[in-house]
Amino acid sequence: MPHIAEEKVKALVSDILQVPPSDICETTNLVTDLGLDSISFIRLVLSLEECFGITINERDLTVDQFTSIERICALLDKYI
Repeated sequence: MPHIAEEKVKALVSDILQVPPSDICETTNLVTDLGLDSISFIRLVLSLEECFGITINERDLTVDQFTSIERICALLDKYI
């Protein structure tokens, strides 16, 4: 069963990385497979915060937390 935020996160990632949603699954590595870089990482964090009305704590702002849709959703569970 997909995480409640998975489709929203996938849509944000698709928009930021200019990749069709069909090319993204919950375990796709956003860094190595889709080219998430430092600028797109910042855009993703800001978009997540705006979309979900949250502020992500500095200690959670590591690339490891954002390597896949699955990891991002697990992180969001702490905030939503």
